[in-house]
Amino acid sequence: MAQRLGRHFVGTDLNREYVELARKRVQYRGDDRRMMREREISKAMSAPQTLKEIADRVYSKPNETLQRAAERNLLAHLLKLEAEGKAAREGDIWSLTPRACCSQVESLGVPHAAKSNS
Repeated sequence: MAQRLGRHFVGTDLNREYVELARKRVQYRGDDRRMMREREISKAMSAPQTLKEIADRVYSKPNETLQRAAERNLLAHLLKLEAEGKAAREGDIWSLTPRACCSQVESLGVPHAAKSNS
């Protein structure tokens, strides 16, 4: 943008409202990507499996260096899900908990059976 405007530098905006709007937009996009990745991970965990098995299902086959990075990223997601009570591990095996399954259904707009008034 700076080049298109004939400027030779990138400056900062002095309008605080615009700066706050831009910060929120960046935060929202980051949150949105994390939620999309968590949904992909949850779909890949149809049965209990190892970190490597889940990574192989979630990520395309990267080279060895990227595979390690993918597994570390996946582990961070799984630890977050575990802290929320949505994933559990037994040794090297990870699985979704019933809580994760219910929250997935609710995110699709389908109420949990226990919440139903029928």
